Parts: sequence; C-alpha cells; structure tokens
Amino acid sequence: MRIASKADIDCLTTLILAFRDHQGHNLPTEDQLRDSLRRLLVDEHTQFFIADDSKGACTGYVQQRYRWSLWTQALQADIEDLFVTPAMHRRGVGRQLVTFAIAQANSRGCKQISVDTNERNAEALSLYGKLGCSAESPRWNGGRRVLLRQRLSRLRI
Repeated sequence: MRIASKADIDCLTTLILAFRDHQGHNLPTEDQLRDSLRRLLVDEHTQFFIADDSKGACTGYVQQRYRWSLWTQALQADIEDLFVTPAMHRRGVGRQLVTFAIAQANSRGCKQISVDTNERNAEALSLYGKLGCSAESPRWNGGRRVLLRQRLSRLRI
C-alpha cells in the first residue's frame, strides 16, 4: 500500500477506467479523467492510495477526501472510491486499502471517517461492516439517513 503521487497518473487512470467500465458508465473520458487526476493529485484535501502486486502492477485504489467538520471540530475523512481489479478479489486487497486509508486519516488527526458506497454492493457493505462502519450514528442516538442527490441541473429549487 502506498500514497499515490503525480508519477502514478497512468496507474490510476487504468484502475479508474476499469472501475468506470465495471459500473457500466462511459464518462469520464480518459482525457477528462487525466485532467481531473492532475488537479486532484496536487490537492491537499485529496489522497489516492494504491495497492500493487508482487510484480509492481497496480491492483486497486482508494480515493480519500478530507474536510473540516463543524460537528466534531476536527478533520473528517471520506472514502469516496474503492476499487480492486477482479483478478485480486477475495485476497484481502480491499481490506488492506481501507485499513491503510484509516491509518492515513488517523495520522491527519481525523476524528471520523465516512464511506460512500452503493447500498446494493453487498461485498463492499460486508467489508466496511467488518471494519467497524455502520449506518447507525451513536452521535445522533440512532439511524442516519443518507439522501442521494441528482445533478444540480436537475434539482427543482
């Protein structure tokens, strides 16, 4: 596990395009993705973590964002993406990536970490549950409802 740098743009592009294709999307294009990565890899509020196999090939990544929380009065980490190549499924790569992301959040002084995942992704929900994530919020004495939003251009205000 390692923190990605600008030198990892090809590795991340390959992994993120595979993730995009896995989800059945055709956007972002490769050029759009590379442009976004150039911005995000130098953004102090964003980190990418990469898993490599024994031969040095990229096998998975996590994108993590950081923001100040009014409620905890500290940084909060948000795991935005987790993807592991299909050939590396069920080998602990996802668990290692998330564990590494949690350690990085702790090293920055984050008091909370959240995860963005599809509620129908049973495999991801199981992994996050085993690592202590829950939709129940002890801070608010009960459940928490996550509301999904459409693109802003589609919202009626």
